[in-house]
Amino acid sequence: PRDIYNIPPSSLHTRYWCLESNPPKTSIGVQEKAREWRTFESEALVNKLQQESEGRSDVVVALGHHADDSVETILLKLLRGASITSLKGIDLKLTNKGLTKIRPLLSLSKAELQRYLNERNVSWREDSSNQK
Repeated sequence: PRDIYNIPPSSLHTRYWCLESNPPKTSIGVQEKAREWRTFESEALVNKLQQESEGRSDVVVALGHHADDSVETILLKLLRGASITSLKGIDLKLTNKGLTKIRPLLSLSKAELQRYLNERNVSWREDSSNQK
């Protein structure tokens, strides 16, 4: 994915939402809380890198959404009564305020990703809201 988006290796930073970073239980759903966490971490990284580079740094964040997530987004929009002109899945690339979000796995289904990982004996983590 790094080559596709022309990202230099020295510019890669990784953040994980682990047990220690799980937010307290609230009335907000897990998906919304995860979205808030991603936004917070992304903005913090943008600010840090821009300070280090005197404001000359663009930041790229790679997210793990896959094709099934994009289909789910369209279905949820349909259920909520979205107009036909607003029916689209998840953006492959989105830039806002010096932050570019990319989704390099968007062309792959969950099953394809799981098969790839299984073939290489690599485990993955899945939050409870995705275990359907």
